[in-house]
Amino acid sequence: MIEVKRSRIHGYGVFATRDIQYGEVIPSPHQPPTKGWKKFRGFNRSCFPNAIIQDDVHALRAILMGEEITFGYIIEKCKCPFCRP
Repeated sequence: MIEVKRSRIHGYGVFATRDIQYGEVIPSPHQPPTKGWKKFRGFNRSCFPNAIIQDDVHALRAILMGEEITFGYIIEKCKCPFCRP
């Protein structure tokens, strides 16, 4: 369902290897799964995220195969493709 590879946003990111439906749980990229916030390490942020962190990671909308899975949270200097000059 996911793979880690080079990201245009920052270093490496988590990408969908198949289409993911709205609300679907997305697994952690770390095996074995880690606990706490570390299990979300590897996901990049975006001003237009397609996933949200609750107890797990859930798709906020349909995510297409090959698309990077991102979260939204506030940072001072955003590097996402939507904010880059």
